[in-house]
Order: sequence, then C-alpha cells, then structure tokens
Amino acid sequence: MMYEIFCYLHPAELLAISRTNKTLRGVLLRKSARWIWQTSFRNYKNMPEPPTDLNEPQYARLLCDNSCMFCLSPNAPLISWRARLRFCKGCMKTEFIRITDVHDEEDAILIRSFIRDRIHSVGELYSRAQVDNFCAGYNRVRNDEAQASAWLTDQLSIYQRTREVRQRMATILCNKS
Repeated sequence: MMYEIFCYLHPAELLAISRTNKTLRGVLLRKSARWIWQTSFRNYKNMPEPPTDLNEPQYARLLCDNSCMFCLSPNAPLISWRARLRFCKGCMKTEFIRITDVHDEEDAILIRSFIRDRIHSVGELYSRAQVDNFCAGYNRVRNDEAQASAWLTDQLSIYQRTREVRQRMATILCNKS
C-alpha cells in the first residue's frame, strides 16, 4: 500500500521522504524501488526522462534539491547540466576551473569546443572534475586518429542529448511545496 502511495508523489516529495529516516531511505533508495521513482517521474508528463548516467533519485536531487552538491549549503542556485552539478557561488570558486588555467593549448581548444556547459557570467569556468575526465579520456585516444575521432563524436552526441534536457528543463520548475 505504501509503495502505491509513493508512486503518486512528485519526485521532490519522494526525495524529501527518503531523507526522513534510515528505514524510508533504505526503502526508497534500494535498486528494487526504482520502479517507484520511474512511476513518479512518468506521472509528471512535463519532466524529461532522466539522463542515462543518473538514476532517478540522483536526477530528482539535481532538479529539485536546492542544496550544493559539494558543501551542502542550502542555497545553490547554479546548475551545470552537462556536469550534472548544482552548486553555490562559494564552491564555484573551488570546484570550477578557468579556461586560462588549462596549460595544454590543444586541450583548451577541445574543452572550449566540446564542454559547452560553462559559466559565462564570471568568465569561462568549467567543472574541474569534468575537465579532468574529458582530458583523461582524450589523452587515452589522442595518438590514434580513428579512435580520437570516434571519441570526439561520442562526446558531441553526449553534449547534444544534454542540451535537449537542459532546454526542456529551462521551462520546468519542480514543485517544492
């Protein structure tokens, strides 16, 4: 009975309930409860499907929880859709990197071309973890032209899918009441 009720709740409400105590956290965050989250998301037609690299509770946190994913500050108005991060202004200074701090010129050019989700209001800032992952991935294939081309094509595809989600989410606000 409780599971059926959970299915009718907004993902933000499910997230809040999962944080009330260890028992409910265990119930709602186990893999076997994924169907509850999926049903909850489906009940809200205007919410796009979660990206393939996030599970439903992670996606609900990104969309509906205003806390910083780094320091847990309760007011984190900034979101990097590509990096899948919500953050506060303080953590923006420590967890993001300026493009001018990237020392390899080829990496800087690729970062500008393929990591499109950057913060312009304060300069060109990119998620430090995202830059590190991107550069490590590219460095694994950079000496093989065919592999590098395939890897970069895959990165572009990821960006395009993320951009579609970002555009849809720009018009949707989670009901947090």
